[in-house]
Amino acid sequence: MIYPDVTLMPDRFIAGDVLSLGPWTFGDYPASSWNLTWALVVAGSQIQITAQESGDDFLLVVPSAFTAAFPPGSYDWQAYVTDAGGDRTTIGEGSVDVVTDFDQQGAGFDGRSQIKKTLDAINALIEGRATKDQMGYTIAGRSLARMPIEDLIKFRNIYQRLHDAEQLELENKGKTSSNLVKTRLIG
Repeated sequence: MIYPDVTLMPDRFIAGDVLSLGPWTFGDYPASSWNLTWALVVAGSQIQITAQESGDDFLLVVPSAFTAAFPPGSYDWQAYVTDAGGDRTTIGEGSVDVVTDFDQQGAGFDGRSQIKKTLDAINALIEGRATKDQMGYTIAGRSLARMPIEDLIKFRNIYQRLHDAEQLELENKGKTSSNLVKTRLIG
């Protein structure tokens, strides 16, 4: 039985933060007789987390040392209860984004998406201020540095639309800051 109105996992959390959720009570599945487990999967790997019992309630407390080992990315998850006999019932599913802890990153960390990096490289080339790294970008097997301006403008428009869609998706998930400055390139 899926419990859609129960928040079993946030939409996102930062790797290295304590993850503390609950308490939950699931009528037919008291914590005194059932175990609550989450299976999180990303890029072929799986992480399992088990809730703690608190009477007939479940509590989830995942220490920061454990979440620090989560690679950043978008995870799919399922939460399920099992009894001593091995019977299993799924009680929820969804996805969670594990976000990089900026404090643990080196000086060269770049949090931009690949779409944003490509868009910035195209704009830098058009504006004549590209770095060697930006000139080394390739799209569809073609080096940006060797593209005619018409193609650069075409790709800039494509990547601007992709970036706009990416930003809209983040806004819909509530992941952008309120001080976001939006720009539109005309061309």
